Amino acid sequence: MIEIFIKGSHLQDIFLELLHKEFKIRYKSKVLGYFWSLANPLANALVYYIVFGILMKSRQENYAIFLITALFPWQWIANSVSASPMSFISNAKLVKKISFPRNMIQFVTVFQDMAHFIISVPIILVFMYIYNISPSVTWIWGFPLLCAIQFMIVYSISLMLSTINLFFRDTERLVQIFIMYLFYFTPILYSIDKIPERFHNLLYFHPFAPIIISWRKLFLYGELHWNYIGASAIFGIIALFIATKIYNKLSWRLAEIL
Repeated sequence: MIEIFIKGSHLQDIFLELLHKEFKIRYKSKVLGYFWSLANPLANALVYYIVFGILMKSRQENYAIFLITALFPWQWIANSVSASPMSFISNAKLVKKISFPRNMIQFVTVFQDMAHFIISVPIILVFMYIYNISPSVTWIWGFPLLCAIQFMIVYSISLMLSTINLFFRDTERLVQIFIMYLFYFTPILYSIDKIPERFHNLLYFHPFAPIIISWRKLFLYGELHWNYIGASAIFGIIALFIATKIYNKLSWRLAEIL
């Protein structure tokens, strides 16, 4: 029992140290700190609003809040997945010197991006107030549920990519292209109503579309669409199983390759 407690305490210390390191790197010498984590999605939202909402005159009602309710959770996905291929490489010294579960590096990175998403929610609330939209009581259980499912999906993909990148270094380049294409094939800038009905079933096989749709439905309408949530949960479980298999098969060579 004591040994388990010490081991757990040791892992907790490593987790907190890694989390502190990630926050320190992100905000080092940055006076505005927290606000920089909001600047990127807000800047993107402004550009897309001008292009699609004003210049192209989108007929989508309340287009600004429509955009950010999908862009903010997408930013969490994009940040974590884009950084994942280099996560082991950038922590090479730590991996070589300290004995701990290496997958904790990805866990901490995704956890940090989730934290940034959570602290961005007040911005969404401000826009909701502007557009006279009230938060729903469904948020109480819907928000943590969607956070947990998205965390599982993003962590699983990040773990796969970070492990594979050690053996196939082109993975990093491919991920950037992958994220760019997925962004435009995910209903973020447009609603699912714009997608021809014959293609709607394909959304269930999209790695991120169901969870993004679920966030937007929750924020704007206080609704939980269990078909999309179920699709995301199933994808997350499958991805976690595959990622764990890949990591367990290759992790013993991490220190050697680095």
